Amino acid sequence: MNEIRLAEARDAPALVELMRRLFLQAYAHTADPENLARLLDGSYRDDLQLREISDPAMVTLLICDAARLTGYAQLRYRAPPPVAMPASRAAQLCRIYLDASLHGTGVARLLMDDVVRRAAASGADAIWLTVWQHATRAISFYGKSGFSTVGKTVFMVGDLASDDWVMWRLLATG
Repeated sequence: MNEIRLAEARDAPALVELMRRLFLQAYAHTADPENLARLLDGSYRDDLQLREISDPAMVTLLICDAARLTGYAQLRYRAPPPVAMPASRAAQLCRIYLDASLHGTGVARLLMDDVVRRAAASGADAIWLTVWQHATRAISFYGKSGFSTVGKTVFMVGDLASDDWVMWRLLATG
């Protein structure tokens, strides 16, 4: 049974291991090992995750199946987007990843629903994210989740620049 829970400080090492594994699962075929290693070493470390888990302007959600982590999402409150959009209190969906074994099971929808609920409860009027332009499965999921493309930005994998879409969705207020 998959459960969604908030990450705690003690989860940082296991979360880093999960983040690295799921990033490679999704993108290992897109860049050379040296660039991937630089990205992983720069972005997925215990100290960084501990800081993000402790940050009151951010929430890290974990998908757990028994004692095993199988997915996660990170939401940053009050995060200005890299492109203009008609929102004054946007939150950023920084990351959302699931183990491939969960694709198509509905778990991603549950996780996204939780992210949207938390963003709205924080007072956000929109959520934005970036996604690699060739990640067709993710782009399709975001479209089904109410996101639309509003621009593009660059994401660095080591010294390799890749174009990402900036997507957003308005949140119900009131």
